[in-house]
Amino acid sequence: TIYASATSDKANIKGGKQTVYGLATEANIESGEQIVDGGSTDKTHINGGTQTVQNYGKAINTDIVSGLQQIVANGTAEDSIINGGSQVVNEGGLAENSVLNDGGTLDVREQGSATGIQQSSQGALVATTRATRVTGTRADGVAFSIEQDAANNILLANGGVLTVESDTTSAKTQVNAGGREIVKTKATATGTTLTGGEQIVEGVANETTINDGGIQTVSANGEAIKTK
Repeated sequence: TIYASATSDKANIKGGKQTVYGLATEANIESGEQIVDGGSTDKTHINGGTQTVQNYGKAINTDIVSGLQQIVANGTAEDSIINGGSQVVNEGGLAENSVLNDGGTLDVREQGSATGIQQSSQGALVATTRATRVTGTRADGVAFSIEQDAANNILLANGGVLTVESDTTSAKTQVNAGGREIVKTKATATGTTLTGGEQIVEGVANETTINDGGIQTVSANGEAIKTK
C-alpha cells in the first residue's frame, strides 16, 4: 500500500496487490493487481496482470503488453499504449489519447469515454453507441466518433465490435476481417461497408455495401434496404 504523499519506484507486482493512494512510478505488473485509488501512476508496464484506476486516480503512460487496464467511475488513464491485452473504460471512466496498436483491444462501455484515440488498422475497438463520448483517428486518417447516441466512421477489425443500441444510429462504419457491427431492434445503420466483416441486423440497415468476404445477417424482424 502506497499512502497519500508517499511514493514507490519500480515495484514488481507478481501475484499480489498494490494499492496506490500516492504516486507509483515504473511499476511492472506481471500478475496480480495494482489499484490506483485516488493516487497516480506513471510508466506502468502491464504484462499479464490488472491495473484498476478508480476514485479520481490517474494512470499516465501505461504500456499494456498483455493483461488488463480497467478504468472505472472517476478514474482517468492518459497516454496509454495498447500493444496487446485490453483497456476497458467503464461507466464514468475516461481514457485520453490512447494508442491502439495491432493486437490490442480498447473496450468503451455504456457511459464510458475515450477521446483522442489513435487506432491502427488491426487495433480492435469494442464500443456501444451508449458510450458518453468516443473520438479518434483511424490509420487511414479518417476521424471517428460516438456521441449523442450516434456513431460515425467507426473502423472494426480483428475482434472489433460496434453495438448500435435501440434508438441510436451509426453511419459509414467500416467492417473489415474479424469485425462485427450489431444493429439492435429500433436502431439504424446507414452506409456500412463490409470487407471481410459481418453485420447483424435486428433493426434497420440502409445502403450497406458488401465486398468480398463480407456477411450481412438479417434477423426475422430486421430490415435491409438498398444493400449493394
